Amino acid sequence: MTRQHLIAAFLPLLLLIASTAGQDTDPPAEHATEAAPATDSEGGSVFIPGTPVGERFAWLLRLMNEDVVVAWKANFSLGFTRRLQRDTFMSNVRQLRERSGGWDLVEIRTAEFEEITSVLRMRRNDSLWQFEVRIEPFEPYKITGIRLLPVATAPYTPLENWDAITAALEELDGESSLTVYEVNPGGSARRLYDHNGDAQLSIGAVSGVYLTTCLAEAIAHQETTWQMPIMVIDELRSLPPGEVSEAPDGSVMPLARMVQSLFATGDHSAFDHLLQHIGREHVEDWIRQHHPDPERTIPFLSSREVAVLKYAADDTLLRAYAEGDAAARRHLVDNDLNGTSLSGVKARVWRTPREIDTVGWFASTNATCLTLAHLMAHMLPTQLSLLDAAPSLPLDRFTWSRVIFKAGAEPGVLSVAMLLTRNDERHFAIAFTTNNTEANINGNATHPIVMSTMELLGRRR
Repeated sequence: MTRQHLIAAFLPLLLLIASTAGQDTDPPAEHATEAAPATDSEGGSVFIPGTPVGERFAWLLRLMNEDVVVAWKANFSLGFTRRLQRDTFMSNVRQLRERSGGWDLVEIRTAEFEEITSVLRMRRNDSLWQFEVRIEPFEPYKITGIRLLPVATAPYTPLENWDAITAALEELDGESSLTVYEVNPGGSARRLYDHNGDAQLSIGAVSGVYLTTCLAEAIAHQETTWQMPIMVIDELRSLPPGEVSEAPDGSVMPLARMVQSLFATGDHSAFDHLLQHIGREHVEDWIRQHHPDPERTIPFLSSREVAVLKYAADDTLLRAYAEGDAAARRHLVDNDLNGTSLSGVKARVWRTPREIDTVGWFASTNATCLTLAHLMAHMLPTQLSLLDAAPSLPLDRFTWSRVIFKAGAEPGVLSVAMLLTRNDERHFAIAFTTNNTEANINGNATHPIVMSTMELLGRRR
C-alpha cells in the first residue's frame, strides 16, 4: 500500500466498540477473526489485522483522534500502569491530539502476534510518523508499549549503555562533551552523566537558551511580560528562516510569540529583537552571574553581528575581533558592526570552520543543563509548553510529553540542548556539543549519541 492512500478518521465497527454515554469505549475481550478494511477517500483501503494486537492498535488510533473514556487497568499492562498514571497519559494524548489535528492511517508495515508497526499521517502538516503498538502474549492481551516518532528519523545503531556512549564520544574528531541531569520543577538538578562537561565550547544558536532564561527571570521579576509587544524593525533583521525574519517592518508581535519562533524555526531575527528588548548589558550582567567563564562570551553578540563577522566576503573585521582584547571587541560591536548591512554576507560560500574557538557564544554542557533547570524554575508549565514548538522532532511522543529543543550548527560546530518531560512527569536536561576546528561535523557519528541518550532516559527507572 502506497503512502498517499489515506483513510477516513473512523474505523469499522468490527474493530471498535461504539461510544455510548457513561460507558467505556475499550476493545472487546475476544478478538475479531478477520482483517478489517479501512477505506480512504480515494477508494483504496488499509487492512488492519483482525488479531489482538490489531484490535488494540485500532482502539489506540481512535483514542488519538477522539475524546473517549478509557478503562485504564483493563487495557494496559501492570508494568505500563506502574510507570505511568492514567491522568498523565490521558493529558498527554489530548495534547497530542490537539497539536496534531488528528491522524490518518497510511499503511501497516509489519504485523506480528505481539507487535504492529504502521505509518500515520499528521493532519496538521502532512508529516509521516511511525506508530508502534506492543501487547502481552497472553489473554487479555493488554498493551505493554507504544511508540510514535517521525518516519524521517535517520536510522542508527543504538548505544545500549552509558559506557557505549562514552566510547562513541571519545571517537569523535575534535572536542566533545555531553551532560545529563534530572531536573525538578523548582530548579534543583541531579547530574546523571557527564563527559568533559566543563569544557567551554562554541554552542552557536544554543545561546538562545541563555537569552530565553534571562528573559524568563526578568519576567518573573516583573521587568517585562510575555505579552509585551515588540516592533519588528529592519535594522534588527538577521538571516532567515523564521516568522520574525519574514515579518514586515513596523509590524508588532508579543514577546511570547518571538520566543516561540526562536525555538520553532531557529529564528535569528527573533533572537536579535529579544536581545534588543531586554538589553545587551542586562544579558551580559546575567551571564556574569550564571556562567562559569563569562568573559569569553562577552560581548554577547547578536546573530546578525555573528553573521557579519563570520560570513562577510572580507574577513578584516573577523580577524580584528578574533585577535582583539575585551576593549577592542566592544569597540568593534559598538562602532564597526553597528548597523552593518547584511548585503555582503555570503553564508553559503563558507563550508569550513571559521574562528569557532574565538568568535561566537561559548558554554559548557554542564552550564547549559543548569541553565535549562533555571529556565524551568522561572516558567509555568503552560509557558514552557510555548517552547515545545518543533512537533516533528524525531522523538517518541508517547514517551516524551514535552520537548524543548534548541540546536546550533555551523561548519565545525554542533550543539544541542533539550529539556524533556517524560510521560510520568519526570524532567531531564541534556546538553551535547562537539567542535572541530579542522573539519565539518560528522552527523552520522553524532546522531546515535543524541538519540541513544534519549532512549536510555526513556527507559530509566
